[in-house]
Amino acid sequence: MACLRVIADGAWIGSMNMARDEALLYGVSEKGAPPALRFYSWSRPTLSLGRNQKISGINLDALAKKGIDLVRRPTGGSSVLHEFEITYSATFGIPKGSGSGIVASCRMIHESILEALKAMGIETEMAPQAPSRRKSPDEPVCFASPSDTELTTSGGTKVIGSAQMRRLGCLMQHGSIPYRMDPERLLSLFNETGCSERSITRGIPVEGLEDRFAVLFAERLSKRLGLEAIQESLSECEEEEAERLNLEKYSAREWTERR
Repeated sequence: MACLRVIADGAWIGSMNMARDEALLYGVSEKGAPPALRFYSWSRPTLSLGRNQKISGINLDALAKKGIDLVRRPTGGSSVLHEFEITYSATFGIPKGSGSGIVASCRMIHESILEALKAMGIETEMAPQAPSRRKSPDEPVCFASPSDTELTTSGGTKVIGSAQMRRLGCLMQHGSIPYRMDPERLLSLFNETGCSERSITRGIPVEGLEDRFAVLFAERLSKRLGLEAIQESLSECEEEEAERLNLEKYSAREWTERR
């Protein structure tokens, strides 16, 4: 049976985290590497911008004063403060047929997360696929409102943020599962947001349970993909690509400040 590489990748600076996620997409889409589910954390608090998000909305002075790094993701969406969270990326071939769309593939991943959390006694719900649930392209804060299939509390507060990119018949989706969040601290990083602290999650109770969640998530996603989950790491060519991407792209001001 083909495998799903489950990669416990430790803590990295923001630029290297983004480089390693894109390097996995490179490995799977261009080098024929097996699909991968990567779990990682951040060596410094980091605000990540969506690929096309305007940097003018960010309070750069507040970032500097609070010691928060800035990085731009290769994926779309709005800003995420990565600090106290579980972070994942899933990279695999785009399913055929009805499962090939972005919403369908997001649903597959989010259902796997929902089931893993439920097995841990944490109840979440999936936001319905409906036009009223679509995020405004001008909303700067990822956790201000849920998009289609993203996970929420019973009251509708978004608790997990995800974004996806595709290349050569493969996808890479990465996501943030916060277990502690200070809405006031988050909103202070923007010049203007138009959202209230009440709309932002305080996190869900997964702190200290990262290893258990990783096992449960990997079990459920690998089953959906028809793969066998095995512990692995980035390949040599993926490591080399990550070093290149970190140097030439994600740590470069031309990329981070491109909009």
